[in-house]
Amino acid sequence: MCGCCNRRTLVANPNKRRGTRWESEFAKFLNQELELVTPDGEFLDPTSPLNVRRQAQQGMNDVGDLWVIPFVVECKNTARHELPAYVRQAEQEARNAGLSFGVAAVKVRGRGPQDCLVVMSGATFARVVKALRQ
Repeated sequence: MCGCCNRRTLVANPNKRRGTRWESEFAKFLNQELELVTPDGEFLDPTSPLNVRRQAQQGMNDVGDLWVIPFVVECKNTARHELPAYVRQAEQEARNAGLSFGVAAVKVRGRGPQDCLVVMSGATFARVVKALRQ
């Protein structure tokens, strides 16, 4: 079962399965931390665009793994990290989605979602700071 939308997911590739599990785990964590769900994980407002949900893959025009408006989050669960590539991918997917910021959520092996690394470019960081100051 998918942790963010309660749909049954079938994934044959073990790496893809690990990635899907990480996306679902991080979405569930964010929904809880942002107080968007009840204690048993049900959305308080199922129609709210602020709910963190996994996105369907769009091929060349992919829109990221999660939307945490105004962020697109590209989730990565790999043994070897390629942070610059992850950030470039997240920023492209944010442009595809029409959202302001692209970041990568990189799983730290053996740790939970609260300990993951959320990585962004310096340009994105400056735009986030500017938006928060307005």
